[in-house]
Amino acid sequence: MDRQSVVGNGPLRLLALISVIAILLGYYGWRLTGSTVTDAAYGALKTVSMGSLYDHLDQRGEGNAYLELSRWLGVIVEFSAIAFLFTSIFSEQWTLFKARWLFRGHVIVIGETDFADRFGEMDDSAVIQLRNLVDPVEQVGRLIRMPFGGYVDESFRAAAAHRARAVVVATSDDARTISLALAAQRHPAIVSQSSQVLVRLHDYWLAQRLHNLPGAELLQSVSEPALAARDAMRRHPAFLTASNQGAERIHALLMGEPDWIEAIMAELILSAGTRRLARPAITIACARVATFRERLTERYPELDAEVDLAFIDLADANPWELAHFHLATVAGPPITAAYFLFPDGANAISGYLAFLQQARTIEAFVAPIFVLVDSAEFATAQAGTRLNPLQAVPFGAHRQIVAACGLLGGATELAEQAYHAAYLAFAKPAGDAARSWVQLNEEYRSSNRRAVAHILAKLFEAGFDLSPWMARHDVWSSLPALCKGELLYRDPAERERLAALEHQRWTSDRRLNGWRFGDVRDDVRKTHPDIRPFEELPLAAQDYSRQFIDLLDAILPRHVDGMRRPA
Repeated sequence: MDRQSVVGNGPLRLLALISVIAILLGYYGWRLTGSTVTDAAYGALKTVSMGSLYDHLDQRGEGNAYLELSRWLGVIVEFSAIAFLFTSIFSEQWTLFKARWLFRGHVIVIGETDFADRFGEMDDSAVIQLRNLVDPVEQVGRLIRMPFGGYVDESFRAAAAHRARAVVVATSDDARTISLALAAQRHPAIVSQSSQVLVRLHDYWLAQRLHNLPGAELLQSVSEPALAARDAMRRHPAFLTASNQGAERIHALLMGEPDWIEAIMAELILSAGTRRLARPAITIACARVATFRERLTERYPELDAEVDLAFIDLADANPWELAHFHLATVAGPPITAAYFLFPDGANAISGYLAFLQQARTIEAFVAPIFVLVDSAEFATAQAGTRLNPLQAVPFGAHRQIVAACGLLGGATELAEQAYHAAYLAFAKPAGDAARSWVQLNEEYRSSNRRAVAHILAKLFEAGFDLSPWMARHDVWSSLPALCKGELLYRDPAERERLAALEHQRWTSDRRLNGWRFGDVRDDVRKTHPDIRPFEELPLAAQDYSRQFIDLLDAILPRHVDGMRRPA
């Protein structure tokens, strides 16, 4: 039985219980007046159904108190039954009325995929979901589902789009999703409200590059791999995991499906770069590894400049069985974190258990194991905490993924918006980069997201103790806070090191977006003369990174319970 039927049957059961009580009271009252069993039963039914109460009595007897109570319960039952019948007949119209006139600041979700369905079931926001044309109108809590005929204009009127704060499009076909998102973005209600339009795509690469499509510059495009990777790295930064083990560099073992591997790899490079640790190493284990290696080379021409890569080929069939994989043969520095990235439900869990059994036989293997599990029921580690050897760290639950896209609870990327506002006041840029967050091109929004994601790495570089603050705060809701009186850098040398790290982050960001070094900047060919080591930059380019460190020092909030350096 689904949740909707349980909610609907509750009032009926209560009504039936009151009816039974009223009949029993009436029967007992009539029996006390001396009526026969038959007459008492008839009288009880007549009393409950608002019949005459004293027709068969010459005087009021001792049963009248029970009869009065029975009569009034009968009135309640009858009027409740009428009201229930009325609402049953007109429930769909009432639900549509509430959706159109009573909802405000809600999220409209278009699609019938698991992502769309479960997004609508989150309790943090009021949601109107437009599904298949044959689906009935129904309400569960703050979620209203209604049919979607395929035409945005008609459905948006019913969904009160003029009062919605965001639209999420997540159909089963990426091409249709993009088409619907573009139509939604142009809808007058969305334009007047400046509502955010978020596109959920299956293809990781397409989601990362959709803003290059004409007309899609303002669409926020996401995929489950990208969101899960963003959440995992924000809660448990790879540099912090490696540092807690006393390692000199990050060495991540990524095993699973290519899209998920690519997402974790990119997020690790963009958010975990630090000069306190040597250049990271990544070992990739997947099926058809030669094809995947070629794909990475085509998409990221200068990837070798960012990370040391090694590859292990798994069997083509049932890769979660880890055929031909031997953990003891993995070369390079000690593994600091393993990521098990098979989105295959029970097969993923059984594969992880087989991997764990193998890992237990290797004494030198002390890394935690991040397991892709789409369930919030698995206990997960608190953000920033020290992870134990071989500890399973579930990630990728739907609630975490939705939180990573910033649409829950009405709070949409607050940290990123604060960072962008500070950047506008500091740098006073011109052109597309000077727009407000709502009107900002998605390419610049993504750049702000990556800059905010790297703040923790800079604080780590500056010697702050991240773990206590991360354990006490939601890492998504605000910028990291420093303790009152703390400075981001304490001397020119520390400022210089952070400036070099900021340039390293910017270089990684450019390279993972397809840019490469060139003597002249060319936005079409994606070449830039500053894609080189910080020490080789001209003084003006170095100063730009230094100014960004000054900006960061100025915008980071100071709180009593903020981060501090160890004594």
